[in-house]
Amino acid sequence: MSALLSFFGVFWWGFIVTGVVLSLVWLGKMVSLDGNASFASSRQFKELAVFQKDQQKQLLHAADRQAFSGWRCILPVFVYSIVFSGSLAGGLTIRNTEAIPYAAWTGAAASLLTLCLGVLVLRRLEVYRLRPFLASQIEQYRQQSEPDTPTNAVAVP
Repeated sequence: MSALLSFFGVFWWGFIVTGVVLSLVWLGKMVSLDGNASFASSRQFKELAVFQKDQQKQLLHAADRQAFSGWRCILPVFVYSIVFSGSLAGGLTIRNTEAIPYAAWTGAAASLLTLCLGVLVLRRLEVYRLRPFLASQIEQYRQQSEPDTPTNAVAVP
């Protein structure tokens, strides 16, 4: 029971601090020139390889706006804060309970491992969420760039 109290005692202050810091980072990211809600880049989508760099950024930005339109500022910060503060609290709880000898390095290793795994999973989920919207943006771009060809034109000899 004391381990659970120790976990939540560390979790809440970590959650509040990381929530505030990540909100400021997210606000800066949204106001910046790219303005994407996700941390996904064009390198994670093989569909974008045929486009130029500026077109890649434009298509990814449009897909990001569509994919994360309803929860652009709240949910990503919330989820990343949970992952970060949960991994920090887990590592500190291992150290505080002294269940494992030499728990200082094992707590740090457990914190880093869960943080890395959590961020990896969240980034994969962002890419999974963006992919259908990116496909529709690419299709719209290709339709706009194709020249209009008349369907009932008669060839003149």
